[in-house]
Amino acid sequence: MKHGLRGTVEILHKQEHLYRLIISQLRYDGFDEAANTITKVVSTYNQHLPCAPSSKLSHLVKLGLEKESDIGHDIAISSGTPVDPIHSSNLFYDSSSWLDLEVTSDDQISSGPVSQHETSFITVHKGPATVAAFSYDGQIAASASGDTSIKVLDVDRMLNKFPGISSSGMNSQQDLHPVIRTLYDHTSTIYTLDFHPRLPVLVSGGQDMFIKMFDYSRPATKKAFKSIQEPWPIHCIRFHPGGDFLLVSTLHPVIRLYDIRTLECFVSSSAYDHHTGPINEVCWSIDGKMYASTSDDGTIKLWDGVSARCINTFKNAHGGAEVCSIQFSKNSKYLLSGGRDGAANLWELNTGRILNHYSGCTPSKRAISKAIFNHKEDYVLMGDEKHHEICCWNSRNAVQLDSLRTGHNNIVRYIVHSPTSSAFLTCSEDNRVRCWYQKEPFISHTV
Repeated sequence: MKHGLRGTVEILHKQEHLYRLIISQLRYDGFDEAANTITKVVSTYNQHLPCAPSSKLSHLVKLGLEKESDIGHDIAISSGTPVDPIHSSNLFYDSSSWLDLEVTSDDQISSGPVSQHETSFITVHKGPATVAAFSYDGQIAASASGDTSIKVLDVDRMLNKFPGISSSGMNSQQDLHPVIRTLYDHTSTIYTLDFHPRLPVLVSGGQDMFIKMFDYSRPATKKAFKSIQEPWPIHCIRFHPGGDFLLVSTLHPVIRLYDIRTLECFVSSSAYDHHTGPINEVCWSIDGKMYASTSDDGTIKLWDGVSARCINTFKNAHGGAEVCSIQFSKNSKYLLSGGRDGAANLWELNTGRILNHYSGCTPSKRAISKAIFNHKEDYVLMGDEKHHEICCWNSRNAVQLDSLRTGHNNIVRYIVHSPTSSAFLTCSEDNRVRCWYQKEPFISHTV
């Protein structure tokens, strides 16, 4: 009896998986109405829908047909037994934590709920906290402000301020202050920070139109060891993943690319490549072969990392609203954008179309509408200007989850996530930078 019941459950599980593949494929192909119809029927006994758009079914069919015509046919003849082409070809490979809608349409979440994060540390500036950043290894962070200061923070010490967390085995009550450096070399509000991928170098830029490079490994360091002057206020700076180049966006519509050794500046040779408004943010793909930019002109542009030429433009990316932020997925298949319409979009690079639309935040008037992935790309996070909260969505199916109440008493200006842990920072006009962390081990669940 138990064996028969187990077999029935397995059959139902396979049927559920099949229906999810069909619905995901229909959404991927743009047949949302058909997908919604099937979802309503299947949901009468399955509460795990909706499904994310995915081309996995098409991928499986293609590989299954290939196996049927060669390997599957040969094995079937020699053994006299039927062959399952799907399981014989190891199609269900582990894609780690990277977001990949072509491989999986499952909604399995391995990260803890964002709404259950708690504040582990607060640092206070003398002016609005405008920006923060994590180093590539997640060990160091930095925050900056309208008071022109930069604070360099030890992440382990920030987390050790949380009772019960001590990755180094030190007493959590020991007074080891997380702020290890305070840097001063700007004369106006700082808008952007970034860490060098290999060296202890922090770069900053802002309203005073200067790019500053600091060596934060030296305790006595207060001033920059290298400066670059721009003719426009600086909005965003990003190091190339190799560390040799610096991508710079300003109030001007032309992106600059600097060689950090020679300080030689490169721009696209074609006037038709450039934005028509101020550039809000730039970012590199993980391999440095591409970079992307967003602008007040409402477009997203994709650029070749070698020639500095524009290779694609996503027009009217947020319904005419300014596009504030951009981030590549780790596999460089997708772009995540945030706009002043209070929404985030997940773009498929090879087709230039929106796969997921994350809505539910209040449209932004003052704050930067920055949308980010968490470190495992399970979630999309975005600040809500009206309620001072962090909105959260399942990255795969765009279902909105519980928001995080930040405790800030003014607008959240900026949010940045650690690349290696569940920690993230929020910067607010209440002058505070909060470090958030989930202290308890988390068991994966389905959302």
